[in-house]
Order: sequence, then C-alpha cells, then structure tokens
Amino acid sequence: MFPMNWILLSIMILMLVIFSMTNLFFLNLKKKKLINKINNKFFAKELKW
Repeated sequence: MFPMNWILLSIMILMLVIFSMTNLFFLNLKKKKLINKINNKFFAKELKW
C-alpha cells in the first residue's frame, strides 16, 4: 500500500484545503457584513440630506 509519510502528507493537504475553504467562507461573510454597515451609514447620510 502507501508508506506512512504519503498518508500523513495527503491528510495534511486535505486539512489545509478544508481550512482555506472555511477561511474564505468566513472572510466573505465578514466582508458582506462590512459592506452592509457601510451601505447603512451611506443611506443614513443620504436620508439626512
């Protein structure tokens, strides 16, 4: 079958991929929240005018 180091390497790569995917997902959520906050501030200013 496979030697141990190959199995460990594949597991590490898999973990990295999952980690990066979740990071990207959370970053997108944060960006959306930030954009919403900025838009809300902008619209509030526009309404005051």
